Amino acid sequence: MISVTEAWEHIDACAQALPAENVALDDALGRTLARSVCAYADQPAFDRSAVDGFALAAGQPERESYRLAGEILPGQPAPPAPAHGEALRVCTGSALPAGVAVVMVEDAVTDQTTVRFTATPDTSIVRRQGSSMRAGAALLGKGTSVGPGEIAVLASVGVHRPKVVRSARIVHLVTGSEIVPCSEQPAPGQIRDTNGPLLRALLAGPRCHIRQTLYADEAVDNALRVLDGIDFDLLLVSGGASVGPHDNTPALLQSLGFETVFHRVNVKPGKPLLFARSGNRLAFGIPGNPVSHFACAHLFIRRALARMAGRPPAELRAAALADGAPLRPDARECFWPARVSTDETGRATTAPLPWLDSGDIAALRGVDALVRLPGNREPPSTGATIHFLPLPTPAERALIQ
Repeated sequence: MISVTEAWEHIDACAQALPAENVALDDALGRTLARSVCAYADQPAFDRSAVDGFALAAGQPERESYRLAGEILPGQPAPPAPAHGEALRVCTGSALPAGVAVVMVEDAVTDQTTVRFTATPDTSIVRRQGSSMRAGAALLGKGTSVGPGEIAVLASVGVHRPKVVRSARIVHLVTGSEIVPCSEQPAPGQIRDTNGPLLRALLAGPRCHIRQTLYADEAVDNALRVLDGIDFDLLLVSGGASVGPHDNTPALLQSLGFETVFHRVNVKPGKPLLFARSGNRLAFGIPGNPVSHFACAHLFIRRALARMAGRPPAELRAAALADGAPLRPDARECFWPARVSTDETGRATTAPLPWLDSGDIAALRGVDALVRLPGNREPPSTGATIHFLPLPTPAERALIQ
């Protein structure tokens, strides 16, 4: 049995970034860039007006009024600079000739043919060519997570099909003859599937999603038949991961050509967790209880998916332990469901939530953190500094999963 830290090290060593693919710009949101992007041209590509107003030759003696010599509309090329004593009406974004200053429309009084100014012409409200970025400048590095701002940067340099790491193809196999889909009425002795909907919700994002949720009983032959012909990067098997006579996940993965990397982690919940690999494909055998699924998804599966997406995994953070449900000592390292809040000073505190055991599905309500409790120690007291794994909100998960 290995420690959580050792399990993380094994996952980091086995999980490789998936191949790259070009996608439409709208489909790149939340994905990871597979190569760096540089500016192909100056931005702006020409001198532009930053305001609606009037352009006139810079450095000329001030006059009481100027003759209106025309207008530059956005999208038109820059005309020659106006002569001394003349002004051109401009709009925000209009291309400007060299050597002009601009006066905002709010500082101008005009009639049909002339304009006079109540402020000094200003060269600083001209957006100069290359002031935002120069041709060849590095914009976005390989491994950058593409958010809305990055989408705008890519669009500005014409990268309409960026190269990103391919999304992970995940298949989830729910095992157990007692499990029925949540839409069905369980017969006596059966229970509804909660782990399928739970994992689909936890692993829904642009970098990955569960493509199929399949069901099989405990027999290896039946599971192999269900999985026949299905391609995946990551296989998640719910149940059958322990050491009982009907726990056949190790045999199933062996039949699929996987080699076990570790089986059993010194952690609560999730001790019977199994991790295996076959080439670049990975598999987890997850203990059947829902709280174990919840904890294993955040502690181990998300870590593997981050590595497969070419991203660093989430890191533990420090906080003060707030009043909450009483913590229980355990021989194993424990990750306790909790809720994070921030006080008026900006200091984070984490309150443990009530939790009976790994089957206590009600304990998952409102959880946004897992507090790390070392094994074989008395639980920390209120106010002590503890470490916790932050869980992404639904909005964050839509971008970073």
